[in-house]
Amino acid sequence: MNATHPDVLGPIPATGGRAACLDALPRRRRAFWVGMLLLPLWLVPGPLRAQDTGTPLGPVERSSADFLLTLPDEAVPVRYTPGSLDRAARLQYRLKALYDQLGKWTPVESRLTVFVLSPEEWQAQGIKRPYGLPARIAVFGGAAPAWGTEETVSLWRGLAGMSLDSGGEFTVRGSAEELATVLLADALLELEVCRMMAVNRGIAPSQGETWVGDLVGQILCTSARHLDKEPVAVDLTAVLRRFRERSGSEPSPSLASFSSDLEPAAWLAYQARFAEGAERVWLGEGKQAPKRLIKRWRRKGAPLSFEDLTALFPNLVEWRGREFPGG
Repeated sequence: MNATHPDVLGPIPATGGRAACLDALPRRRRAFWVGMLLLPLWLVPGPLRAQDTGTPLGPVERSSADFLLTLPDEAVPVRYTPGSLDRAARLQYRLKALYDQLGKWTPVESRLTVFVLSPEEWQAQGIKRPYGLPARIAVFGGAAPAWGTEETVSLWRGLAGMSLDSGGEFTVRGSAEELATVLLADALLELEVCRMMAVNRGIAPSQGETWVGDLVGQILCTSARHLDKEPVAVDLTAVLRRFRERSGSEPSPSLASFSSDLEPAAWLAYQARFAEGAERVWLGEGKQAPKRLIKRWRRKGAPLSFEDLTALFPNLVEWRGREFPGG
């Protein structure tokens, strides 16, 4: 935003005082002194700046994102709320490792911008997902909670039906259970990054059978997780398997009803089943699974269908019949 210029407010009057003195100066010196007189407009903080008075009704409200700090990176820049640097740095480290692994299979070609937000900032940005779960932002970006709260603990206890244990080793406000909810959100964000990359690159369809994109994302994320040499704080596969077991008595969902905008419990019910399929692929193909998947996509020159996946990984046929008997 630029400081308010004289042509916005009208001509500077030349009737006495400093304005009259300016008229007597040569043009270059006059421009210098006009700049010096307007300099304080740049120095007044926040809503008092002249450029913020942009409506007839008064100052424009400043977005909460204006106050976020930045952890720069060419591939994964992170905007974070003050007081969450350690947590933001850890998330950036994890996502950069995932970003680099995905890049070994196919160029990602997009920067991944991540926002680490407080509960108040989350609400101010109008994010629909409950605070405590990750959210997709724009085409290739995500938001994650800056810290856990009693509400995030209650949310995850209700979803997972189990006690929460973090095992984390970085500084973040709150209890061990609240930290655990942050780590769970991060693990799901990694999964969402893989799905977004698959759809954005055209590896999986963005319309029609969109659930194929989630399955492809799970295959890529599961492969990256198995190839990661560093221990992970949260075993997402185990968490989703626990969720699958907990919902085992419920009717199997229909793939025709799948949507990325489902309520958290329904969305996790699908992800738990997709995770089982991805694990089968890994057990059958190991580190060759993502390479074969990308190779077939390049040869096809179009998004992969489920038939393409079953041609590569035949055990997915039995998986679909068991997890989604209704189609």
